[in-house]
Amino acid sequence: MKLLKISGVLFSTVLLAACGSSSSDKEANPGGASSDGRFKPTTVNEEIVMRDKTTGLEWVNGLAPNSSKMVTGCHPMTPGLSTDGVVTEANNFCNNLDFGGHTDWRVPKVTELKKYTVDMKTAGLTPFYQNPSCPRVVGFNADNTISTINTHNTDPVGEVNPWGSSNAGVRCVRKTN
Repeated sequence: MKLLKISGVLFSTVLLAACGSSSSDKEANPGGASSDGRFKPTTVNEEIVMRDKTTGLEWVNGLAPNSSKMVTGCHPMTPGLSTDGVVTEANNFCNNLDFGGHTDWRVPKVTELKKYTVDMKTAGLTPFYQNPSCPRVVGFNADNTISTINTHNTDPVGEVNPWGSSNAGVRCVRKTN
């Protein structure tokens, strides 16, 4: 089993920031399910995956509260990396991730990431990766260059920017069967 770890200090910060709600649904998954059934969280081995029934994509969403595991919904990129370094690190993280019972994770396309981010916000949902290191997440453009997308807590949400931020992360995705 492949397991990627983030420092315990960072994980604690992420978990505390993401688990502040008191309702039972919010405790199980801070993003919750959308009222129309489009977005549905599932938990496997304490790992939460958010399924988008419209696109057929599943997104790494985070860990169940009180989990002892060390993988979060957003993996912070190493500050100061070159564009090639970011591509390598993002690919290595997603391609080697064993999460939610799946090992076929990949870096998302910018178009997928933008749609997911904007549509989650429109549905009133917040992905389970409120991480100060991830106000933006990376995605691949059609020409295999990278850009960042502003996440739910950075305005304007869904805005696409060329790579250049050391304050970004990667959120992995997979296509469902």
